[in-house]
Amino acid sequence: MNALKIIKRIESDNLQINGLRRYIGRKAEIIILIDENSSSNKNNYRDEALRIINECSGSVKKWTREEIHDR
Repeated sequence: MNALKIIKRIESDNLQINGLRRYIGRKAEIIILIDENSSSNKNNYRDEALRIINECSGSVKKWTREEIHDR
């Protein structure tokens, strides 16, 4: 069994992998692992987190001097 590791950015739903010509006609298992740490995903997670925070948080009332000293 031969193993190939190719790292490519997905630009469309059609993948072209160079170097497979000699394996034409053979069975192959292709596994695609998506890097979840890409910057676009981080931005999506951040935007979703900020949306939840803004949706669930209320206004914060500043403590008065008396309230601070009473504690």
